[in-house]
Amino acid sequence: DLTGDVSTLSLLTGGNSVITQAGGATITVPNLKVATGTGAATLEANNSVTNFAAVTGGGGVSFYDTNGYTVTTVDSTTGIDTDAVNGGYVTLNTGGTLTLASSVAASGNVGLTGTTGISIGADVTTTNDFLDFNSATTLTGPVTLDTGSGAITFGSTLTGPFNLVVGSAGDTNTTTFQGAITNLGVGNGS
Repeated sequence: DLTGDVSTLSLLTGGNSVITQAGGATITVPNLKVATGTGAATLEANNSVTNFAAVTGGGGVSFYDTNGYTVTTVDSTTGIDTDAVNGGYVTLNTGGTLTLASSVAASGNVGLTGTTGISIGADVTTTNDFLDFNSATTLTGPVTLDTGSGAITFGSTLTGPFNLVVGSAGDTNTTTFQGAITNLGVGNGS
């Protein structure tokens, strides 16, 4: 287990090295940054992190936290970026609310799950790969989702008083809504 009086933990590797969390080890720290060369980062134990950011040179990122966390800026890295080469998937899971306050750019598939929901106020892009919102999703700001030809799926409800832009000129993706859509672009949404 990694716990202590540390406010920011940065896990860094170079080349094709990977970061993998072993067995039942947990990370308990307010701010976590992960950075790899072309290797993947897999941190899927019962972590307790408040803020999370990651950058890879093409490897994927998979992160789980028990209580909910925010994708934001940590130690000068903003959001999540695996956009350098193909294969940079992003899988974000939490037992609480998953909050995207900063953007996610992936060159692979993106899967987002928050047991108590997903709050999103930042853009998500993929390189012709799928984007799945597996939980009830609330827009907390204007959002653009651009997946090229990759499918977008909202597996539950979608709400929030902000505008949602899906795709850009020339995209050929399909978007599936499996739950109710309410209040988009209503009120202060611009």
